[in-house]
Amino acid sequence: MTTTVTAASTARDQALQTASQKATGDFNMFLKLLAAQLQNQDPLNPTDSTEFTSQIATYSQLEQQINTNKNLNELLKQNNFGAQALAVSYMGKEVLVPGGGITIENAVAGVPQATFGYELDAGMSTVDISVVNQFGQVVANFAGDKTAGGHTVAWDGIGADGQPVPNGSYTLRIKATDLNGKEGAISAYTFGRVREVETLNGIVNLALQDGRSVSLDDVMSVRTPSNS
Repeated sequence: MTTTVTAASTARDQALQTASQKATGDFNMFLKLLAAQLQNQDPLNPTDSTEFTSQIATYSQLEQQINTNKNLNELLKQNNFGAQALAVSYMGKEVLVPGGGITIENAVAGVPQATFGYELDAGMSTVDISVVNQFGQVVANFAGDKTAGGHTVAWDGIGADGQPVPNGSYTLRIKATDLNGKEGAISAYTFGRVREVETLNGIVNLALQDGRSVSLDDVMSVRTPSNS
């Protein structure tokens, strides 16, 4: 596992510590000056305490704000730790996330190589699924389920010519035509195996074997690979 922690969290902690130290130092100095002035004031003409009271209240509010920020920062750390622990539990597993990228390795007819899904809000007249290579060429094309709801498709990596497609990365394109003849693109969801866990700017990401980096929040489901 690789965990990348950026300077953002460290800088936030340092800023809070610096602000706290400065506020404490300023407040202590203010109290010393206040005590000295009160000790040396003219008993017949005492200093008006209104200004001092106002400043004390201001420093008190500042100290409370800094303490509140510290507490919030600790909560963020705890939440981030929980997210990291959850992400680590996904290591080596396959997660279903938005995106149409799939990877084919040593395709064999009848053996699923890539599993993906899509969802239809309503029944469609046609659903056309195309697999496109890195050159923008369609290497496979087949019809999808037209009924409303979520659907899962397993492709064995066999191209339109009946031969296994070359190893590599491919992109899914799903188009649907509704009952009124209107065409539209449908978003695909694909499985990818988790290779690494990364933390960037407080956000936990999953690095997949196919090169994608996805947010933990985008994970729709998790499964154990069939070949594990």
